[in-house]
Amino acid sequence: MFVLLGEAPYRNYKGNYMYLDLSMVKLARKKTSLTQSSVSKVASVSRSSYLKVEKSRLDSIELMTLLKILRPLKLNLVLENIADSYPSSKAVIAPNDFGLKVSWFRNEKGLSQEDLGLDADLNGNTVFNVEGGYNSRLTTVKRLCAALDLRLEIKDDVWVT
Repeated sequence: MFVLLGEAPYRNYKGNYMYLDLSMVKLARKKTSLTQSSVSKVASVSRSSYLKVEKSRLDSIELMTLLKILRPLKLNLVLENIADSYPSSKAVIAPNDFGLKVSWFRNEKGLSQEDLGLDADLNGNTVFNVEGGYNSRLTTVKRLCAALDLRLEIKDDVWVT
């Protein structure tokens, strides 16, 4: 199963993939005629953090940093359930609510935090921290999404169902 979310995709032991396509960030910046410096200033992030996002170097970028960068570009981070056994649903990720969504999907699947941690190749404490609202790196977010059969995408036009 492919989960589209650019650097190399993460693949967990179940064969689920997670790939975050950040090409829309650069396109949106050019469309709005903003410079890299102006976006980073408005978003209150360092220019180097912005450049990492634009160049798809996600290993050290945190979810909150990405959300701050998307806001002035009028882009949204959307979480979508793609599992066959569930109806398709989309949710726009707002600051501090990713953990609540992870908790909800984990409970829907009947998984404990430890089980989800194993499925995502993460420590159970990491799952606990994410669900508790702690900021997490995008690599952790990708692992959780792959384990829960969720797609994470950047969109400029969102219809939430």
